[in-house]
Amino acid sequence: MTKKKELTILLVGETGVGKTAFLSLVTNILEGRDPSNYRTTHDLDNEAGGSKQGSQTNTARLYEFSSLNGVKVRLLDTPGLADTRGIEYDTQHKASIAGAIQDAIPAIDGVLIIANGTTERLQVATDYAITTLSSIFPRSIASNISLLFTMISNPMAFNFQMESLPDCLQEAETFNLDNPIALRRKYEEIREKPKYVKQAKAMEKMVDEAHSTAVEMLAEFFDWLDKREVQPTTAIVDLYQSVCEIDRKIQNALARMNNVAEKKRDVEKLRDNMSQSEQVRSNHTRSDSSTDCHWDSLFICLVNENLREVRDHHEQDHKSSDRHHTPQYPLWSSELLLQLPR
Repeated sequence: MTKKKELTILLVGETGVGKTAFLSLVTNILEGRDPSNYRTTHDLDNEAGGSKQGSQTNTARLYEFSSLNGVKVRLLDTPGLADTRGIEYDTQHKASIAGAIQDAIPAIDGVLIIANGTTERLQVATDYAITTLSSIFPRSIASNISLLFTMISNPMAFNFQMESLPDCLQEAETFNLDNPIALRRKYEEIREKPKYVKQAKAMEKMVDEAHSTAVEMLAEFFDWLDKREVQPTTAIVDLYQSVCEIDRKIQNALARMNNVAEKKRDVEKLRDNMSQSEQVRSNHTRSDSSTDCHWDSLFICLVNENLREVRDHHEQDHKSSDRHHTPQYPLWSSELLLQLPR
């Protein structure tokens, strides 16, 4: 068991992998309980309720327990990142984590990332959680990070490919767990059902074996923590504040860019409207000019046709034997008659 008299552990991971159940397991084992008298040790008022797809832990919460041999263990249960309710909740969760660290944790011994070990690689949400938290974790804390793969009842159930992890985590210490807290809860739900009565003792034995395995795993985990150099959390708080400042500047820059883009769209729209107005004006001018030319041509044709008619009638009258007949020509055509070509 650890030689340190105090251990501080930060639990992180995606929603639904069992951080809160792990917290209950640790505290029950530290207090010497076996599966027959497990008790709930986490704060039920800190649960979000509703769909399990959203983070089931509302805020970062620090728990303190003492083991039977006098070791004080402090566990910071963090909100699940990649909350499906929206990225604004992740921002709140990250602020809650940083706030809890700043207020109550001057140093940490280890960071435990909890993930599902039955899958071949990190789920998108877990990968996102690691990326998000890495922005506020200094490099010096890398050797204090370990991974706990849940839902592993035996070595053959482990399917995770370590090479799928980020480079900085591929050599991290790993632990496997099939949490007896969950097994005990399931056992109590079905043990009195008629179809499971004959299997009750076998199921209870499975819970006891899982408990013994979990105790051994936790002993290894605490021995590993005992060898870690304690990491001050001032660097985490400083990095978080720097990240917030960078985010603020980025948001301000994006807001200015959006404002400029909107003004540019307004200018382009105004320019397009002016261009369309100019085109309409030009088309109207050309249309008026074309109409004038059309009517001028038509007028000339009508005049020529009328004059030709007058000329023909005049020649015919000259040939007529009735010299006393005076033809009725249009008044305006008599002067033009002499100018017509013959």
